[in-house]
Amino acid sequence: MGLNLIILSVFVSRIILIAAASNYDPFKPNLIRSQYFQMGQTNVSFCHQINSGKGIPIIMPNSTQGTYGAVQPTTPLSLTPTKCSNFKCTKIPIFHPPVMSSCKTIVQTLLNNSTGTFIAPPNTWVIVSHGNCASIFQNNVGKQNYTVQSTWAQFGLESLRLLEQCLWPHPDSNGGHCTFDPYLDNKLLNLGLLLQSWSDEENIVESY
Repeated sequence: MGLNLIILSVFVSRIILIAAASNYDPFKPNLIRSQYFQMGQTNVSFCHQINSGKGIPIIMPNSTQGTYGAVQPTTPLSLTPTKCSNFKCTKIPIFHPPVMSSCKTIVQTLLNNSTGTFIAPPNTWVIVSHGNCASIFQNNVGKQNYTVQSTWAQFGLESLRLLEQCLWPHPDSNGGHCTFDPYLDNKLLNLGLLLQSWSDEENIVESY
């Protein structure tokens, strides 16, 4: 029974914010990397889902760090007025939980980048990783799609809140996730943040 719960915990963490379907294999790499760089001791990857939860190919967007670099379909929506809430923690222990020191390194690195910004069109995951831990900003495709802009420091602050809410109280778990509050007419249903164990080799199939 305990093993089944652990497997279920890992399964849920892999497909969070993505609808599962019978023809979708959550354990098969489903991300393609469009941009990679180092920030301090961390690795930063801009990735995009190859297929939706129903196995349908998704068109790859352009995503940039700080500057546009390409014409965006709309003016990016700033996330400064909102914050991540609705925390869901994976409290069940797993075999290889994210190492606390690696998660702290991610948070501190992001908080130290006080002036940098990033832009994420729909179908963009911004993954900041160190060791076996990653903080992942997801802008998934849905009924309401926004190109969004945020700061690395805000990313770090939200990651810190996830660390405090989920991983510190449950260090043997796989962290947790949160979703962003709506503001004005922007419901932000497709945006979320995860803090969990991570491996590029297991999740990213290739770069382009």
